[in-house]
Amino acid sequence: MKHIWLIRHGQSMSQIDATVPGLNPPLSPLGEQQARALIPRVKDLHPDVIFISPLIRACRTYQLSQIRGDRIAFNKCALESNWGRDDAYAEVDFHSLADIAEIDPSDHHLLPTRDRAELLIAEIIAAPGASFVVFGHWGIFSQIFKSFFNVDTADETRAINENTAVSKLVITDESIRQLEYWNDHGHVPGLETTL
Repeated sequence: MKHIWLIRHGQSMSQIDATVPGLNPPLSPLGEQQARALIPRVKDLHPDVIFISPLIRACRTYQLSQIRGDRIAFNKCALESNWGRDDAYAEVDFHSLADIAEIDPSDHHLLPTRDRAELLIAEIIAAPGASFVVFGHWGIFSQIFKSFFNVDTADETRAINENTAVSKLVITDESIRQLEYWNDHGHVPGLETTL
């Protein structure tokens, strides 16, 4: 059985300030609070693998959550949707993060979003271990939802995630794919969440 938790990053500066570029912004002060609010939510998790999008907002959310796992690795498949621009992440420098987690040497950040989602799911299915946490973004998580449940690519289904929301997918030993919960953000009471 595979247990997969998807955790969206906290509020980014580009969500509150139109002058901040949206490609790789840092967390806002509220986003840092939201990420710290994850601490009690994830304290009992100790996944076999934690995959982190190597974008600053996801990386910082992972750090502030204080979650621990057996293996911590960046995974370029978890990058935000490229919103139709295949070269969107071509110029992002991922090498400065080497002291946080294993570096992902692949070129997967250049793949279309659906391909990245399917590749990440396949990697989790093939990997040893039963529990996985992915720190990422609502666009890629929405695509993971569609790929996980084989929703037609032309379908306009969107699986929205609030800032620092936690979602859980399960693959049973019989290979049945299940949604345990989606967009759980009850761990951030009193904090305004925005898309």
